[in-house]
Amino acid sequence: MRHPNFLATLVPLATCSLLGSLLVAETALAAEGRTEIATPTTISAPGHYIVTANITATVGAAVLISAKHVDLDLNGRTLSTTATGGSIIEISSAADDVRIYNGHLGSAYRGIYAPASPGLTLVMERLVIEGVTTSAIELNGAAHVELGGSQILNAASYGLIAYGVSGEPITGSLVRNSIGGSAYCIAVVNLGPMLVKDNVLTGCGTALQLGTVGTAPAGSGSGGAIVTGNTVRNSNAGISLEGSARGSQVLGNTAQECGIGILVNARGSRIAENLISRSRPTLAIGTGIHVSGAHNLLEGNLVEGSAACGLLFSGTTAARNVFRNNVFRDNVGGAVCYTNGAIPIQAVFDGGGNIL
Repeated sequence: MRHPNFLATLVPLATCSLLGSLLVAETALAAEGRTEIATPTTISAPGHYIVTANITATVGAAVLISAKHVDLDLNGRTLSTTATGGSIIEISSAADDVRIYNGHLGSAYRGIYAPASPGLTLVMERLVIEGVTTSAIELNGAAHVELGGSQILNAASYGLIAYGVSGEPITGSLVRNSIGGSAYCIAVVNLGPMLVKDNVLTGCGTALQLGTVGTAPAGSGSGGAIVTGNTVRNSNAGISLEGSARGSQVLGNTAQECGIGILVNARGSRIAENLISRSRPTLAIGTGIHVSGAHNLLEGNLVEGSAACGLLFSGTTAARNVFRNNVFRDNVGGAVCYTNGAIPIQAVFDGGGNIL
């Protein structure tokens, strides 16, 4: 038979057990050297930080990082801000060597914002960013950027936009991300040696833009990116190599139902073994591969079902390109075309092995 004070004894025991568990958890965090964050916070000292509650800021950022060597674990929590023009996580000019990971950012003007952070090294992993009205990630003055295993949805302007320090090249990696519904899914303006791999980019104005637009001025990036294994769909331009993306390699990507599958305004790049299908004029001109840069090598690509040309050389700047061992099938405007002053003998050398 139970003691008559059994329930009265049980409640204090349960309460003590819960408090004990919380104390153990707090002690464990302290032992790991991690500082807890549960309200809008400015991080002004190096260290390891962990978010322990959902945070909504009403003024400014949910987290402002103003220190070097910061490791911020969002711990699966959701951060947001209702401040007009506010950013959820802001990185000041004093910050560097920052890692942000494992959480959800939503409902803000910007997600992660570095307004002026010269030489910033930033690593971002396992993030979900949605409900942002302009840019999910906007970095000014970055030197090294990594984004991996993250999902970005419907940021109106940019999923990720990164500018280098005074035009200096940005290094890093963008790997295994899913981004969609922005004017630009990814734009790295001052491109340096960077790995862009295994991303899925859908429903953007431009899915992937690397480099500055036009002829690259001095100090606007060095190019040399490797772009491989990505899937781009239903965008005005799938993969765009702009002027400062020279010397890059675009290998083994898939572009489906884009206005232009791959746009090559850069020079000295290799475009190889890509699959481009069903380019549509409703989004742009409906071309599989569009080349206006010089000294590029195009080989082993499969281009099929384009509403316009399979491979288009455009303008007098499209000089001394080589194409070989490509397959062109069922492209309504023709297999290989020349427009806007591009002259076949100057624009392209047929290296042979092409199936037209």
